Amino acid sequence: MNDLNARVDTETRNNMINHYDDGLQPTAQQWYRSGIKDADMKMGERY
Repeated sequence: MNDLNARVDTETRNNMINHYDDGLQPTAQQWYRSGIKDADMKMGERY
């Protein structure tokens, strides 16, 4: 039973890592870049 629990833990960890790498990280980067661009435009540094 311990072996099965360890396998499930490993699979869950890998799924969470993949979810972050494939979804959350790119989305966060896009929002960050958008916010920086918006701030630069409001400060007159970009058009």
